[in-house]
Amino acid sequence: VASVLADRDGYLVLAGGVLFRVGPTGERDNVFPERLHSARALTRPSDGKLLVSGWPLNPPGDGSNWLVRLNADGSLDGEFHAMPVRGGLDRVISRPDGGMLLGGGFEGLDGLSRRDIAQLRSDGRVDLNFAPRLWEEPLVEGPDSGLRVREVGELADGRIFAAGSFNGVEGAVASGPLVVFAKSGAPPELPEVIGLPARI
Repeated sequence: VASVLADRDGYLVLAGGVLFRVGPTGERDNVFPERLHSARALTRPSDGKLLVSGWPLNPPGDGSNWLVRLNADGSLDGEFHAMPVRGGLDRVISRPDGGMLLGGGFEGLDGLSRRDIAQLRSDGRVDLNFAPRLWEEPLVEGPDSGLRVREVGELADGRIFAAGSFNGVEGAVASGPLVVFAKSGAPPELPEVIGLPARI
C-alpha cells in the first residue's frame, strides 16, 4: 500500500496494487470500481473528489502512468483533464484555489517537459509559469539521474516547498535538498535553498 486516505463515511481508500475502499471493519466496498493498478499518489480536495495516479485498468491503458480525478463514487470525472505522466508520481497535493502540486520522479506531464515537480491549475492543465529546474551533482540527465521530489507542499504564506533527492535548483547560489520558492504561481524567481547535512 502506497497511500491511505480516510473518507468521511468511515471508509478508507487504499492506493497500491489497485485502488479500492474498505469499511470500518475491513469489508471491501464492492460498489467502488477498481479503475487503476499500481496506484500511488492520492489526495481528496475539499470538493470531495479523488485525485490519484496509476495505470488504467478499464479500458486497458497504454502502459503510461496517468493522473485522473474520480467522483466520490469512484467514477471518472469527465470535467478534469486527465493526463499521462512520464515516470513516477509520488505526491499530489490539493491547494485551496483548486490547483495541485505534484512531486515525484517524472520527466514529463501531458506531453510537456517537467522534471519531478509541477503545478496544475484547477482544471488539471499544467501551469506553464511554474517550471523550476532541479539538479544534482554530479549533473546526470535522463531516467538514471536519481532526481526525485519526495515531498511537496504549500506554506502558510503561499510559498511552495520541495524536498527530496536533489542538491539544489537552477538559478540559486546555495545548494541543498530542500527548496522554498519565493512566490507560488509566478514565473520562477530566485528560490531559497536550505542546505542540510544529507539528502532527505
